[in-house]
Amino acid sequence: MYSPGVLASAGSAHAGITVRVGVHVDDLGKPSHPIVLRSSGNAVIDAEAVKSSMQTPYAPKRVNCDAVPGEATFDATFVPDDPVAAQRLAAATAPAQAPSPTVSPVAVQPCYREISTVALDQEPYLSAGVPRNFGPVDVHVDVRIEADGSVSFASIAASSGNMFLDQAALHAARKTTYAPKIINCMAVPATYHFVERFAP
Repeated sequence: MYSPGVLASAGSAHAGITVRVGVHVDDLGKPSHPIVLRSSGNAVIDAEAVKSSMQTPYAPKRVNCDAVPGEATFDATFVPDDPVAAQRLAAATAPAQAPSPTVSPVAVQPCYREISTVALDQEPYLSAGVPRNFGPVDVHVDVRIEADGSVSFASIAASSGNMFLDQAALHAARKTTYAPKIINCMAVPATYHFVERFAP
């Protein structure tokens, strides 16, 4: 909150002026190194805008979903404390506040990643029900992966024609560890196409 004396010192010529401040934001969202990018022409108002920019919370920039240092801009619009002048300003702009700072968010790099397996549970699946001389066979399984990486459903998408191999592929698909799909740095449910190859 800015004191009435700040705007009084600026005079009516500065009513409604916006000061833009650039700040460096670290990977924890903490601002530093403020610099006035657009001045009001009044040192007192500029100093108040800089002070406010350093007290504002920021979201850090993200690259591949990791927080990294970046730059942000902070806009502080000063309006008069005089109710009559404030109403006059509000008629042409936004509802009067003293002040009404806005923060341009630090740029966020959209992060997108398909589901991936991070550890396969391979086992020898040959059994009495599998012919001795079968050739390489692929079994395709559709697996529903939740946002936490857990498997909620698995079904045969393309059968081997042998129920023992199909069941073995389903078992492998359910036992595999998955990394969930990522959209804009958020894990979301999705379907993963799992393929298990059997060879004699």
